[in-house]
Amino acid sequence: MFELYQDNYILPYYYTASPYYSLYNEMSVENEPVESKEFKAQLSVYAPIYEWEHISLNAAFTLKSFWQLYEIRPWFRSSDYNPEAFLLYKINEHNKASLGYSHESNGLGTDYEMSWNRVYGKFNYEQKDFSFEFMAWFLPVDNETTFTHHSEKIEDYLGYEKVTGSYKIGNFETKISIQNIENIDRIQITASQSYNFYRDYALYFQYFYGYGQSLIEFNHFTQAFGIGIQFLNNEKKKECNFSK
Repeated sequence: MFELYQDNYILPYYYTASPYYSLYNEMSVENEPVESKEFKAQLSVYAPIYEWEHISLNAAFTLKSFWQLYEIRPWFRSSDYNPEAFLLYKINEHNKASLGYSHESNGLGTDYEMSWNRVYGKFNYEQKDFSFEFMAWFLPVDNETTFTHHSEKIEDYLGYEKVTGSYKIGNFETKISIQNIENIDRIQITASQSYNFYRDYALYFQYFYGYGQSLIEFNHFTQAFGIGIQFLNNEKKKECNFSK
């Protein structure tokens, strides 16, 4: 049985202040300029494979896509695929820890292929209206890419850790995630505000600042924001409260 894992949402209006023109103009339909406004969506689910008393083995998959919907010829400028496998340990009512393996790739398989593999650990603390998560990782092998446009390494921009905190007041939830803290000049910040207006649906606003909006843009700085709908899991509370 699949459950929601990371944030699930659709943002029919998503605006990027400084698109990666030099990159995407080579990839777009008939070399048309990439538009600042587009459609963004993320789907993320997990399923337990095997469960013991306080430990479970899980598989997860996350897809994040940027769709140039408002072009004359719409096209997906970027999609990142992120399968995972992880062990989850329920320490007590409020604390969980996990150890897992993550592969993330844009799946292009050409000169624009980008991917990295990580072994990670997570710690999560959750109360009724507040949650905190710390995630750290290392790269088990040197991540190679066929992306000929850059010589930099992904981890130099996306770092080795991420901290996420959220707080609820009534139907409102504020969340902020900070990644690559050790390199303040290459920091990544994602902030969101949601309003749960009906059952498992919420109005959703998202703001992005920094590097790595998508894998192929790992070394490109931008600011972006979007508005849309978030899909929640209120009726059956999540066993994994990990968010991104």
